[in-house]
Amino acid sequence: MDSFHQFKKQAKEKLDRQRALIEQQEMRRHQKEQAEKERMRLENERRREREEEEALEKARKAVQEQQQLTRQDDMKTLPTEGGTSPGQQVQDKAAGERERQRLREQERRRREAMASQIDMNMQSDLMAAFEESL
Repeated sequence: MDSFHQFKKQAKEKLDRQRALIEQQEMRRHQKEQAEKERMRLENERRREREEEEALEKARKAVQEQQQLTRQDDMKTLPTEGGTSPGQQVQDKAAGERERQRLREQERRRREAMASQIDMNMQSDLMAAFEESL
């Protein structure tokens, strides 16, 4: 009778170990999926930011070219005037200020995105250390 209880106890312990092993494997799989989702999200976010920056750069260049053409046309039409008009100078200053603010906001967003990045190598090391401790 005692050997039967011992056999039953060993079988139960084996079953518990198998369950724990399955749970660990499931946990690892879930962590890998989460890490992959996060990596894809970050990659998509970086690509979107890059596309936004490129579009903004193209728009800025187009505006600058347009302003240069406008200035050249103004210089041609007003040769007797001693430079740009005060109204034009105010517009140039306002455009420059808007451009500086846009660049500041762009830099702030970039820093904010970089701050939320997860170091996947560090995460992997932490997971490996945790698994070794089990």
